[in-house]
Amino acid sequence: MKYLLTLTVGLVLGFYLGVHRSGDDASGLVDATSGPVTAGSVVEPPAAARRPVIADHDLKLGEGARRDILLNIKRQQIDQSIDGLLFAALNQTQKQQVNNALHSHLIKLSKQKSWSLLERWLDALNSAGLTSSLYDRLQGLLLLQQGQYRAALEGLMAAHALVNSLAEQQRLMKEARHIVERAMQNFLTSKASLSSSQMADFLIYARQQLPNYTPASLALANLYRSNGDLQKSFDSLAFLPYDEQYSASVDELQQSLQAQMLNLSRNQQGIKLIKAGHQYLVRVQVDGIELTLMIDTGASYTALTKQAVAMLLAKGNTLRSAHKSVRVNTANGTTVARLFTLSTLALNHARLQELTVLEVDMGENSRADGLLGMNFLSQFKFKIDQQNALLFLE
Repeated sequence: MKYLLTLTVGLVLGFYLGVHRSGDDASGLVDATSGPVTAGSVVEPPAAARRPVIADHDLKLGEGARRDILLNIKRQQIDQSIDGLLFAALNQTQKQQVNNALHSHLIKLSKQKSWSLLERWLDALNSAGLTSSLYDRLQGLLLLQQGQYRAALEGLMAAHALVNSLAEQQRLMKEARHIVERAMQNFLTSKASLSSSQMADFLIYARQQLPNYTPASLALANLYRSNGDLQKSFDSLAFLPYDEQYSASVDELQQSLQAQMLNLSRNQQGIKLIKAGHQYLVRVQVDGIELTLMIDTGASYTALTKQAVAMLLAKGNTLRSAHKSVRVNTANGTTVARLFTLSTLALNHARLQELTVLEVDMGENSRADGLLGMNFLSQFKFKIDQQNALLFLE
């Protein structure tokens, strides 16, 4: 009886365990490919079971939205396109495709010079809070076309400060240099609606933002020079970093400015004149020989007395005969005068070479060795201070 009870309990227990094992196998919680499970192990579901489930109809909706956005971009439906960018249920790949299409479309508009349409797109994107360094570069290009050079450069420099990509920073700096180049070119060709002072302000800002861009400093120096601000021009070239491409241009301009400032300094003191009645005499140098000439703004040519001509001819090659004669009008009537070529005539810092001179008779009692005429004076900006008997030459 005891043996029968034990057998009955064993059969019941075996049946119970068999039923529950078959239930576990049917549930799929144990992966037959994962190997034996030991005590304390956590059974992970298969990788496919861990992925989020995306229903087929959701994928179809995202693809449909993507196609709608692309079509709206092509049709220039700006508001609808931006609404789709903001609110459509797109996956990452679809979003990238849409953004790439939009960027290509905007670049195409810029190449086609469809500035009005490009401006509408950029304004709408900005209002929607959608940003991109491409949008910043296109905005700079748009402002450049409108002649808003300062605003274009400011926008690019602000964008440059926000991006982290080195490649994108370099693209923005390239566009910034392009804006400066175009502004300088348009100003020189009178295409830019900028006054001289406005252009100077723009170049000062450009030099601050692009300290290593030498052309901006060179342009500013030349602008100051053309306005007569020689010291400002010279100072704008100070502390420039060495750039082999522009080194020769910088050196040449600096040397030219130094010579101009030296001449100006000398000229500010004036050249002392000798007053003779209502006339003014000035001393000049001809090949180391000092002559005294009378300033005559009514004479077309510089002239030398017969005595001065004879003296210079005796000295050597300072004076050469042109073997020509011309008819000239004098206070005593019309006469014929011989033509000569003077190798050099120097008046203080002012010097001319190969100067045509006439031979004239000024009488034995003349205090002058000739006349200083307009073929010398007209080569300079000159002013006579009669009260102080000074001649200023630039």
